[in-house]
Amino acid sequence: MILLDRNNHPQNTVYYLSAVIYGYLKKNGSLGLIDLYKEISEKILKQKINFEFLLLAVDFLYLIEKVNVNDKGDIYVYKKYKDNK
Repeated sequence: MILLDRNNHPQNTVYYLSAVIYGYLKKNGSLGLIDLYKEISEKILKQKINFEFLLLAVDFLYLIEKVNVNDKGDIYVYKKYKDNK
């Protein structure tokens, strides 16, 4: 269970940034980490974000199996395929 605290700026949380990243990748496809940082900070949020904060959000998405990394290092939305057994 994830416990949320009272935060006057929920957009400054790992959960919010993770949701923004997931939504962007789901809509636009795979992207490298540096390019993802530029897209999220400059075009989506229109504010500079801490790169380590972005890494935490990407790590969170990876841990809950929402994103994966390909051989080139691009991050993409992870799709699970169900067995038909």
